[in-house]
Amino acid sequence: MNEHVKGFNDFLNEAAYIDQQGELQGLNMGDVRVMEEADTLRTFLEDEGARRVTIEADEDIVKLRFEYAMRPLAIELDLQQDITTLFEERGEREPLIMLQLASDEFFDLLAAKGLRGIVDGRL
Repeated sequence: MNEHVKGFNDFLNEAAYIDQQGELQGLNMGDVRVMEEADTLRTFLEDEGARRVTIEADEDIVKLRFEYAMRPLAIELDLQQDITTLFEERGEREPLIMLQLASDEFFDLLAAKGLRGIVDGRL
């Protein structure tokens, strides 16, 4: 199965087009809202000290990859199941899941404890 992962700008550029009447078409505002929220999360992670944050979207999955405390981490949002997972990427080995919760609970905890609190396991 060939998967294509798009960055934020690629996603917007591919989704929208101008028709012959000069009107914007093909842009699902729900998808734009999700990507804007992912961009807000990117800013939050950078404010918390994350480096090299990237956003990827593929169907119902939005993934933010970043480096924090010299560890390659990722947050994956499953929009269909409304579950968010924080994990450490470990190359060829299975990722190490650090936290997996319903999305609302995950973001409430992230706001309360901060990225350091969650990564250090101080829940």
